[in-house]
Formats: sequence, structure tokens, C-alpha cells
Amino acid sequence: MRVCGAGTMGGGIAQLLSSRGIWVRLKDINYGAIALGISSAAKIYKQEVKKRKMKPAVARKAWVGSAARWITAVSAMRTL
Repeated sequence: MRVCGAGTMGGGIAQLLSSRGIWVRLKDINYGAIALGISSAAKIYKQEVKKRKMKPAVARKAWVGSAARWITAVSAMRTL
């Protein structure tokens, strides 16, 4: 699955998909947005643990697995 626009919302979408075992490709025009997307996904995992919706070991396993599956790309997306 490709997520174009890897900011905060893109990171949330990518986290949801990756937590379900779906390969995710974050795509944006700059590395800063990709970094924001990845940190947003990490924040969601931390919140799930804090709310006790996910155990720390499960979150750690999901994060390591999903981060390894993610492919990031910077491209020259054009605004129409």
C-alpha cells in the first residue's frame, strides 16, 4: 500500500496498515515529512501501551516488524 503525503496523517494511516501486517510505502517530497510520519506512528504505538490497549512487548514487536517493512521514498510529486 502506498501512502502519499507522509506527515502526521500519513503516519497514522501507515501505522494502522502496518499493524495489520500490510506493507506500507511512505512517499513524500521531502525527508522531513517522512520522518514526521514515522515518528507519528511510533507515538501511536506508545499511546496504545499507555492506554493499556496493547502490551509493551506486543507494541515493540509490531513496531520493529512494521518499521522493517516500511519503504520510504522521496519523489517530485507535483501540485496541480
